[in-house]
Amino acid sequence: MQLQFDVIQTVNALFNTTDRQEWQSCQDLFANEVLLDYESLSGPAPLRLAPSQMISAWQQVLPGFAFTQHMLSNHEVSVIGAGQTRLIDYLFF
Repeated sequence: MQLQFDVIQTVNALFNTTDRQEWQSCQDLFANEVLLDYESLSGPAPLRLAPSQMISAWQQVLPGFAFTQHMLSNHEVSVIGAGQTRLIDYLFF
């Protein structure tokens, strides 16, 4: 259960640092490569990026809003192997 809790805490930190525009803290939460998948949201195919590339894109978009507040629910984390996890049923608004 500790691994599942750690994953949930990391995902919460990701969105909290994004909403506060704490870019370096947000970037530090990622591995060396990120699979960015907005396919179900807006259509483009998933991309593999360095965290700095993804954060740079977010830095161009998010300051255009007065504020952002990601609200997360339905945390469900499965352990699928040594050091590997999968997030399923993760909703954010």
